[in-house]
Amino acid sequence: MADLEKLISNLEQFKRLEPRELELITAQSIVKNFSENEILFFEEEYTPYWYFVAEGRLKAYKTDKSEHNVSLCSLETGMAINDIRVAKSGYEATMFATIEGISKGALVGIRVDSLPLLFAQIPKLPLICLHGALSSVERYQRAFFSGMILDGTGKVAFMLANDIERFNAMKKQDIAAMLNIQPETLSRILGKLARKGVIEQDSNIKVLDMKSLKEFYE
Repeated sequence: MADLEKLISNLEQFKRLEPRELELITAQSIVKNFSENEILFFEEEYTPYWYFVAEGRLKAYKTDKSEHNVSLCSLETGMAINDIRVAKSGYEATMFATIEGISKGALVGIRVDSLPLLFAQIPKLPLICLHGALSSVERYQRAFFSGMILDGTGKVAFMLANDIERFNAMKKQDIAAMLNIQPETLSRILGKLARKGVIEQDSNIKVLDMKSLKEFYE
């Protein structure tokens, strides 16, 4: 139980809670560990818990009519991985996509049917959850914009300009899968941007000319 409470308290949206409030949430929560390449949930699957990424990284993808996997975005610490909606009986949670581990890690799950009680016990919790959900939606919107509208160079440039820390933390093959391009294409694009003096390639990528980088997607 102590480990679960520590995982919850480390999530950005719950850091403002008092010890007693964390205890109340912990009593209604579980830890779900996952490993690399493990499929945790399938699209449209109902779950009794509202899950947040506590450690590690996952990816969300959908399967098209030809049974091809279409990568949507990566899920990182603090992000909610399933949808919550109001139902006749209270709240219900469903998966908006298939969820698979990129690395090993852990999820924190809060019982969906306990949310009305927790909201009553912790008055500031609804606003905290709203902020957390909006933050996740913003990340999804960024991923959808870069993945559905832009060409390969635009996708890479958009991620470098808006999320370079995550870019540098991920494996190149995972970045390519997330952006729906081939790893070889990613390498070529990075090489082109480096030759143009827009970025510098070392152990990490550094942006040297942000204005020129943005021109690839604006």
